[in-house]
Amino acid sequence: MRAHRVAVVVVAIAAALAGCAGPEKPGAPVETTAAVASPAALVGLWRVSDAEGEDDDTWLRLDVRDLTVLRPCGGIFGEWGATDTRFIAATYGWSSACSGRRPEVAWLDDAARFELTADGAQLLDAAGAVVASLTVDGDPGHYDDMSGKLVTAPTPAPSDLARFDEPAPLAAELSPATPESIVGAWVPEGLVVETEPGVTFEATGRYSASDGCNGGHGAWALEQHGRFLATTSPTTAAACDGAPVPYALADAFRAGFDGETLVLLDQGGAELARFTRA
Repeated sequence: MRAHRVAVVVVAIAAALAGCAGPEKPGAPVETTAAVASPAALVGLWRVSDAEGEDDDTWLRLDVRDLTVLRPCGGIFGEWGATDTRFIAATYGWSSACSGRRPEVAWLDDAARFELTADGAQLLDAAGAVVASLTVDGDPGHYDDMSGKLVTAPTPAPSDLARFDEPAPLAAELSPATPESIVGAWVPEGLVVETEPGVTFEATGRYSASDGCNGGHGAWALEQHGRFLATTSPTTAAACDGAPVPYALADAFRAGFDGETLVLLDQGGAELARFTRA
């Protein structure tokens, strides 16, 4: 059952870029001296090895946004995001057969960037140490409690892969946000409601957000020129006065400052939301 090879979506491998050692803070840019590639090359189904706490029957399925860690017991679900120099991921759900409480995936939590290799890819932490090796080798087989599409390689449309294209630059009137400048609590600018929508960016690289009634959480990172990444999680759908803060985070590609106001922008450069310090 595990002898069949699985196709992986691998798009253009772009070489270049050299840098220096990675930073100490999880939210800060990570630079590397190794050749880098489009994160679209990670979209696929990979066997995981060299990952602490995992056995030889672990796979990682990376779709354009969604991720699934496939263990013998079942799946662990979440989201990921990447640029050519950065990788973030966060989990939010799991098969009950795996655990009654949130399973730990420490190697995925520690992953801060990636490198392509001759036979796949490696995930590395902020210091450059390998936390997992990814290769195309076999398949995870059948799971009774999961859809078949979650145990086969994803086949996204080219239009979906455009999410990995470089976003529009910040407008000239905006200064790039930095990890240090956005850590803390923020609320929507000029909004007066009885609820409490907003977002708190932790220095650990995690955030929590609310639209006033429905919460969300995930991982975040901010690189040079205000390049912004965030994963998201499912939320409830209660209606109330507030602001769509979790959705703005999900769609944001850059973050800048207009004076002391934090501005999030989408891939095309359109403004999504404005925040002031809480």
